[in-house]
Amino acid sequence: MGYLIFSLFTTYAAGAINKSFLVIMIFIDLLLLFLMLQIFFGLDGRIAGIAELAVSASAFYTSAAVLFKSVAGHEVLPFGKPVWDLKKFEM
Repeated sequence: MGYLIFSLFTTYAAGAINKSFLVIMIFIDLLLLFLMLQIFFGLDGRIAGIAELAVSASAFYTSAAVLFKSVAGHEVLPFGKPVWDLKKFEM
């Protein structure tokens, strides 16, 4: 459960980077949630496996986009714009 809570925080931060990092983090959140449901409630483990495949596919896409951008000097595979802007929190 602690990993899921930490992952939710990092998902919020990933939304300020670009959409591809946000998608990776959302799939990681789903993976951790499904694993937790499998452990505590006996949910079928194949659902977590599908989420893990989604994490892998989106991470491969993002790593290819980073590599192609550094080699070509411009964006070949789109990352997407940041979804939101992190603002300074003041009380």
